[in-house]
Formats: sequence, structure tokens, C-alpha cells
Amino acid sequence: MIMKPTHEELDQKTTELQAIEAKLKQTEQIALKATKFTENVVETVRESLIVLDDQFKVVTANRSFFKTFKVAPEETEGKLIYEIGNRQWDIPRLREFLEEVIPKNASFNDFEVEHDFEIIGRKIMLLNARRLYTEQDETRMILLAIENVTERRQAEKALSESETRVRVLNKEILNMLMVVSHDLRSPLFSIDATLKLLIRGIYGQMDNSVKNTVIDLHGRIERLFGVAEDCLGKVSAVAGDVDFTKKMLDLREDIIDPILHELSKEMEEQHIVIDNRLGAVPATKIHLKADKVWLKIVFRNLFSNAIKYGGEGCTIAFGCEDCGSYYKLNVYNSGEAIAENFRDKLFAKFLRNADERGSISGGMGLGLYLAKEIIQKHGGNMWYEPKEWGSNFVLTLPRDSL
Repeated sequence: MIMKPTHEELDQKTTELQAIEAKLKQTEQIALKATKFTENVVETVRESLIVLDDQFKVVTANRSFFKTFKVAPEETEGKLIYEIGNRQWDIPRLREFLEEVIPKNASFNDFEVEHDFEIIGRKIMLLNARRLYTEQDETRMILLAIENVTERRQAEKALSESETRVRVLNKEILNMLMVVSHDLRSPLFSIDATLKLLIRGIYGQMDNSVKNTVIDLHGRIERLFGVAEDCLGKVSAVAGDVDFTKKMLDLREDIIDPILHELSKEMEEQHIVIDNRLGAVPATKIHLKADKVWLKIVFRNLFSNAIKYGGEGCTIAFGCEDCGSYYKLNVYNSGEAIAENFRDKLFAKFLRNADERGSISGGMGLGLYLAKEIIQKHGGNMWYEPKEWGSNFVLTLPRDSL
């Protein structure tokens, strides 16, 4: 026999049903508010955004998505993401991202997908996703951001190809400069030797005007020879081909005196005084084992800088101290000291000197960098010392380094 519910029981059931209905309405309102909020956020972002449910159906997408991928809202919302746009989103990498990566991670950044779309062509996209969870109704959704990086990747590829072409071209230019610089030395040697013989009168006496002209030509040839050596050194440094042939030589006779003679006309024109009292200069020969060409590049740079930055009427000094197993040498000029905030950059590669005095050095920015590298490869070191009245570059060289 079935017992009929009492009025009290019916009232209680009605109250429970009303409570459930109210809860459902409240939940529905919460869901609608959440959806509206999500839609408002999504629409304000320029990046393509899609909100998916936990079955990967499209809840909503923003205007940027529809515009970028040429699909309509009515063909998109409520459908599986793989089905939209005539299944153009059925992409293996996207399936991997959604079905394997996202379930294991609350979020994921910069997952790259490349795909040929039927209408818009090949696109490269970065996918970023966040899993969304609402406690009130336990709604689970995925916010998927799609960044179209096709143009960026194309630009990066073009830049990489351009850099490769530039490197190849630079290598060809460096090789050409190296060959030209090297090949110039032989004829310059011949011209220099011939002019010396003319000055000595081997081919007969010349009147003073002709002799002075020949002497001037000889000076110009020596300076050109120095330019060729410097060019060869800098090109070799850029190419990473600094190679040495070390022989015993006299630092004063083989290096310092030829450099000072080479620069003598320039120093004379600027009324520069040479004073060797800064540091003890041995009266005897200064023997050491080194590469003559490379060491001339070092001292040519130091003396040229001393002339340039010392200025007209300055004093330049060369010092040499015998320290037993090595020499401590210096090149000083009485010009203004180098600004303190620039000193730690003096020996940087490809740095052109824009100093506090308003002058900017020309060239490749390799002078001091190359000079220090040469000295270090000889087993020594090089540094800068500011003086109260001037600048002092100091270096060490082993007497007979291998």
C-alpha cells in the first residue's frame, strides 16, 4: 500500500525544489556574468583570443580572431575548434597543444604552430593558454591567445640571410684588403731602398732642391709603408688571423727610431717635443724577441695617439725600464688625461674614441684593442695610467719570449 505524502511533506518538497530552482537561477546569473565579463575582456585585446570549454568547443572569440583568420562567429561559436573554418583548424600541433600539453599545465607560453590555411595562406603562430576555473559552478574553460608572428619570422629570416651575406662580403673585403696590404709592401720596399741610394749619392750628386724633394718623397714612402702595415694588422685582427714570426731585435733601432722618423714631419709641423727623461732609457741596445711588423704597429699606434691627443706643442716621451726578465715601457704625452668614465673602454674592440674633448677618432676602432692583443700574445701586458699633466700608456715585454 502506497502512502500518500502529507501536506507537510509536500510543502517541504516544494520548498526544496524552489531552493534548487533559485540556486540554478543564481548559478545561471553567475555564469552569464562570467561569460559577459570574459567577452568584454576578450574584445578589448588586439591579439586573437578564443575561449574554449573543457571539450574544446568555442565559447567565444574576439573580433581580432574573426578578422585575422577570415571566419564568421556563427560558423565558430559552439563548435569544436578543430571543425571551424572548414576544418582548417584541425592541426596536429594544435591537437598536441590542447590535448597533451594543456591538461598537464595550468598555463603555457609561446607554443609555436605553423600551418597552411586554405584562405589566408601559411601562418606561423605562437599559442599561449590559461586554464580558467570557476568555483561557483565548477566551470572549466581555456583562454587561448594566438599571436600571428608570420611577418616577424619572415623579417628575422630576412635579417639572418642579410647578416650571412654581409659576413661573406666582409670576409671577401678583408681578404682583398689583406692581399692588397701585403702586396704593397714589396714595391714600397724597393722604392724606399732606391730613394735611400739616391739620397746617399750612389747614382750621382743632386742639387739641393732635387735632394730635398727626394728626401720628402722618402718620408712619404715611409709613412705609406706604415699605413700598409697598419692596414694589414687591423684586417688580420678583424679576420682573427693575428700570426707572429718572432726574431731577436733591438727595440730602439728596429722599432722606436723608425717610427719616430716616420712621424717626424707631423711632429715638426705641430711643434711637438720628444723628451726621453720619463723613465730610464738604457744607453745600450734593448734586445728582445718579438715580431717586428706587429710591434711597429703597436708603437705606431701609441705615438700617433700621443701626437693626436697631446695636441700642438705637447711633449711626448718614451721610457724603458730593464726589469730583468722583462722590459717595462711607456709612451707619454702631456695632453689632457683621458676622462675617467672612458678609461675602462679604452681597449675595447671596434670602439671609436669619442672623448671629453669633443674629438672622435676615425678608423675602425681597433688601434688600442689590437695593440694590447699583440702585446699579450708576446707574453706581456698593457694598461693606461693617468697623470696630473698628461696620459701614460704602459706595457711590458719579455726580453726573449718564445
